[in-house]
This record gives sequence, structure tokens and C-alpha cells, in this order.
Amino acid sequence: MNALPLTNSLTPQKLGPLRLIYLAMVSGVTLLAVVILYFYYQIPADAVPNPEDVRNTHLLVIFACSYGAVALFASQVILRRKLLPLAQRDQSGRTLVESGDPDAFLQIIRTALIIYMAILEGAALLGLVVCLLGTLNGTIKSHPGYWLAAVPYLIFSLAAFKSYPSAENLKIFIEKIVK
Repeated sequence: MNALPLTNSLTPQKLGPLRLIYLAMVSGVTLLAVVILYFYYQIPADAVPNPEDVRNTHLLVIFACSYGAVALFASQVILRRKLLPLAQRDQSGRTLVESGDPDAFLQIIRTALIIYMAILEGAALLGLVVCLLGTLNGTIKSHPGYWLAAVPYLIFSLAAFKSYPSAENLKIFIEKIVK
């Protein structure tokens, strides 16, 4: 099975919109992380948080990390389900990759990757909002373990890096589907 015609059609013009969406998602969440760090360094080192704020931050960190784990699992399941049409055979017995229709292929890939990244982005934003609240009330300064709420952001960033829609990444992806 030769996927070469499909891989040759993955031009920068066709991949541009998806790349722009990735860039917008990652840069927006990263900007929030930078704002959190700015506020973190503005708080005095000897700040003592309210015990109720510590308890609330603790609960929010647990919730953010749990939601991040669920989002990671759900994003993988949904990504696989959205990619199912690529493996389905048409009347002639060929898959979408084998038929060589780049527009149909890219439409499915775009939809799947955007949904995948949006789910992870939601978890990352929740975790960073918890970090922001913990920073503003001084809890994270005195209890640095609560930075754990930023783990979904790290997962989101790694997923964006790993699944970035470059022509090379999509060629590898196509080859896995063709096998």
C-alpha cells in the first residue's frame, strides 16, 4: 500500500490552519503560566496564608490533577474514535489513506487533533487557574507542592509538541495507518 501521493500533498498551505490553531492554543495557556509566575515572584517569601485558603487550595489541586488524568484518558479515547473513518473501507475496499484523497484525510485529522488538544487545554487551564488562585492567596509560596496543579499544563505542552501537525509527523502517522 503506497501512501506517497497522500504524503506529497501535505503542503504547508494545507497544514497552515491547523498549525496556527496549535500555536494559538499553546501560546494562550503559556501566557497564563507566565502571568502566574509574575505574581508568584511578587509575593513576599514570608507570607503566611490563611488556613482556609490552604485547605481550599489543597482540594482544588486534587480536583485539577484528577480532572487532568481523566482528560488525558478521554482525549486518547476520543482521538482514536475520531480517526476510525481513516481505517474504514469504501465500496472498492480501499481505506481513505489508500484512496489518496488528501482533503478528506486532512479534514478528519484536523477535527481529531483539535478535539484532542482542546480537551487537554481545558485540563491545563483548570490546573493553571488553581495555581493562580494558590499564588494570589499565598498558599503556593508556603506550600510549593501545590505546583502539582500545573502538571496538566505540562502534559498539554508535551502533547502539543508530540502531535504538532508537521508534514513529517503526519507522514509517520499515515505510514502507521497504512500498515
